[in-house]
Order: sequence, then structure tokens, then C-alpha cells
Amino acid sequence: MLWSRHRVARIPQIPLKSATLPQLVARLNRIANAIHTLNAKLLLMASTGGPRTGTVIEYKDITAFLLVRKPADIRLLGQFSIFGTVFDMASNGRSFKLSIPPKGQFFVGEDNVIPKHVKNPLEKLRPQVILDALLINPIVPGQRVAAMNDDSEIRAQYSLLVLDPGQGGVDHIVRKIVFSRYDLEPRQEVIYQPDGSVATIVEYGEFNPVDGIPFPSQIVIRRPQDEYSIRMLMQQVRLNQPLRSSQFQLHAPAGSHIIHLSANPPAGAHADGQRANGGVR
Repeated sequence: MLWSRHRVARIPQIPLKSATLPQLVARLNRIANAIHTLNAKLLLMASTGGPRTGTVIEYKDITAFLLVRKPADIRLLGQFSIFGTVFDMASNGRSFKLSIPPKGQFFVGEDNVIPKHVKNPLEKLRPQVILDALLINPIVPGQRVAAMNDDSEIRAQYSLLVLDPGQGGVDHIVRKIVFSRYDLEPRQEVIYQPDGSVATIVEYGEFNPVDGIPFPSQIVIRRPQDEYSIRMLMQQVRLNQPLRSSQFQLHAPAGSHIIHLSANPPAGAHADGQRANGGVR
């Protein structure tokens, strides 16, 4: 016999939802503009390394507490049940502070100052990376959009391309946002650098309604060039509750070694190698 027949599992026939390009943009902007603050408890996991280093190191089971207030305030604190606080990070969108109590270190820097050569890839992590991944930014006036439709049963997605207009009619891709055609929720966001290379890849898990606003139950952030990734499993999420400015203020614990990562340290800050005396105020 030259042929045979056997059964294979069939893909469930789930109706695909349809949306026009303006409807996708409106849906994205509506969800993005509906969230003003975020207060969450989550389980955080991170991994570093890859082909460049030849090794992968994983950090698991970090209980984290996250605060976000638009437009740019963010605070993220991580704890181990045995060791207590392992890191505390805050940013106002321009500068950031990072406390690592187990090492007695307190970093002060600018969000856009990232060292090229570090011992641990997580030293390249900046709060803005997390903020951009947590809350997908709306499409602003002046940006251009285009959509691609993959209606296959395996992928079933719309890809929304966000472009910045350039000179000579040459546009530059800024982001790609992938919507599932089964529920029209954003499942992936790819953020590009000015040269067109991939800076950040974000994957979004199942969406659950929080006060009527869909919010992902899981977020995975990958930085392929920096060789680190972060997985956040949301345990408790509260949206649009008032947050005080004091909740985003981070002071150096007494005795911390303060390390400046900025080219021009802020006036009045401690110089490298000195110790904090009662905290930075």
C-alpha cells in the first residue's frame, strides 16, 4: 500500500472577531486612557543571560508590590520571605533610585543612562521599561498607523503598526501591537529603538476585568539585546485609587553606599564612595 489514513486533532472552530483599523486604535486608546493609577501585588520572576553570556540565571518567587501613577511615577519593591526586602526602585520618568539592602547599595541615576558593560544584565533594568510594558501607551496625534490581518486559525491576530513620520516620506516604526482575533485584546507589544532594532517584547496573558477595565493576569517583559526577562503574575490589582506623592519617594537607608550612574549627579547628592547618613531627603 502506498498511502495510509489516520485521524489528527482538529482545531476548535471558534468564531474570529473583526475590527477595522480605526476601531483597533479607538479600543487601544480607550483602555490606555482609562487607567490612571495602579496598585498591585504580584509574584515576580526574572532571568538573565543567553547566547552572549553562555549561561542563564533565574530568580524565582519574589513577592513584589507595584505602584504606578501617570504620567511617569512608578515604585516597585521586591521581597523574599526569608531575607525581607531585596530591592526597592522608584522613578519619576526622568531619574530613578534603586535600593538593594542586602548589599547596602543605593543607586541614583537617570532613566536614559544605561551602562553597556555590567556584571549582571539586570543592572540595565530601568523603571521606564516596566512602566511602558505595564500600561500600553495610547497612540498620540501625529503618529501614523497601519494594520496587518492574519486570519489563520493558528495565529488569528491583527498587528497594529505605530509609525513616526520622518523626513522625505520615510516613516520609522515605533511599536507593533498584536491583538488576538478571538477577543480583540492586545496580546503582544514590540517596542523598537530609533534604528529599527527591537528594544522590548511584551507578552500579555489572559485579561480579567478590574472595575470594568480589562487588565492582564500575566505580563512577560523581554529585553533581547540586554539579555534579561521579567515575568509578573498579578495576584491583586486595584486601579484608579488615589496615590500620594510620598508613596513614590525613596530614601537611602542609613549607611548605604550611594552610587551615581548619571553623568551629572544632582546637586547636593552624596558623592560616590560616601555613605548615606539617615537617608537622602
